[in-house]
Amino acid sequence: MSVSYHRPVALLLAAASPLVLAADPADGKPDAQDVVTVKAERQHYRSLSATGATKTDALLMDLPQSVRVLTGDLLRDAGVTTLAGALDLASGIAKQSPLGGLWDSYAMRGFTGDPNFGSDYMVNGFSSSRGYNGMRDSGNTQIVEVLKGPASALYGRGEPGGTVNITTKKPKFAPAYSADFSLGSFQARRAAVELTGPVSGTVAYRLNAAHEEGHSFRDALKVERSLFSPSFLWLPGEHTSVSYEIEAVQQRAPFDRGVVAVNGQLGPCPCRASWANRATVP
Repeated sequence: MSVSYHRPVALLLAAASPLVLAADPADGKPDAQDVVTVKAERQHYRSLSATGATKTDALLMDLPQSVRVLTGDLLRDAGVTTLAGALDLASGIAKQSPLGGLWDSYAMRGFTGDPNFGSDYMVNGFSSSRGYNGMRDSGNTQIVEVLKGPASALYGRGEPGGTVNITTKKPKFAPAYSADFSLGSFQARRAAVELTGPVSGTVAYRLNAAHEEGHSFRDALKVERSLFSPSFLWLPGEHTSVSYEIEAVQQRAPFDRGVVAVNGQLGPCPCRASWANRATVP
């Protein structure tokens, strides 16, 4: 009788003991019902100053790298209208031959890149310097970021000296309008307009347009450049945004490689004497 009586009781206690342990949160033992959830997120583009050379959220001050951020306020205060003018504000960068105004060319820390193409730079994280694309206008530029050193290899096509990333101006849901007009030496004139605002509760627009023209300190040399850049921003959800940007630039300029020397002599071509005295024949 004793055997048949205690055996069911022992089985009942053994079966009930895991439930008692699971229901007691004070004993510190893991619960058999715990669920582990693993989440992942695709890394989208963020600016160089936000991700650093390692493409992480580490602060720039914690990483051994050199990043120079040229803000829109700085570019506006300095009167910068081209990428070449913006890079003059960063150290370690030297201008190179623009091939008669066909492209932007510069050397970073002594590295000039391929002389048959313009220097490498990115626009919103994408490689943009391809072929004969002319001198880049800064009318649609919000920030210019300069990452110096071989850490730029993580961003794709680039030189060991570093890379340049240009962040364009984005549409805003707060209406804003501005217009600029400037005059300079040698009949230089520039006009620019900027419009942004909402189209609806989830759609915003932005329009940047500029036109610049002027002569040079050499005769018979005139340059014209026009920029037209509309963009749209759509917010279909709380964590989703869709943007569409267009940037059209038209540049008219003679293929200027310097003063032509006829029979090895400078002077037959119409040019200013001050330039002719300093010109060198390639």
